Order: sequence, then C-alpha cells, then structure tokens
Amino acid sequence: HDWATLARPGQVHAIYMGMGAASSIERGLLDAGIDPATPVTIVERATLPDENIVQTRIDALARTATSGNVRGPAIILIGARALLARPAALPQLEAA
Repeated sequence: HDWATLARPGQVHAIYMGMGAASSIERGLLDAGIDPATPVTIVERATLPDENIVQTRIDALARTATSGNVRGPAIILIGARALLARPAALPQLEAA
C-alpha cells in the first residue's frame, strides 16, 4: 500500500470489509504521518434495520475493531468527511 499517499491531509477513504485489517490500516496510516485525530466512521450492516454506526479516530481504529461493538460486514470511512449524519437526518429522494 502507498500509505504516504493515503495519509495526505484532505483525503477521504472507504474501505470495504476491512475490519480484519483494522490494525494494519491504523499502523500504516499513522506511520505515514496521518493526524492521529483523523475521524473514522464504521458503518456495519449498512441500509439494514440493524445498521450500526460507530465513530472513532484513526488512532483508535484497531481498538474499536476488537471491542466487540462492530462485527461486520462493515465499511470503514476515513477522513474529515467521514463524519456522517444519521440516516434519519438525510433528505429523502422522491421517485420521478
């Protein structure tokens, strides 16, 4: 992985099915210089009735992944724009 490129400020990343690699992702990005306070949002079982959204920071990604609060399948969103609104707060689109 090109961690240095991925760690550049202003980047936003979506990692699919990455919970098993959370420790490697955290370490790679931190070693490449990403701000430890970079926000991370983990979306487990997206769009399903039991969807679970967990917010953390990149320096706590591995700890969050092993806490038991997220089992998967999950999408890991990394970056300032990873702070998501709750689905109920999102505008609904009407069919044309």
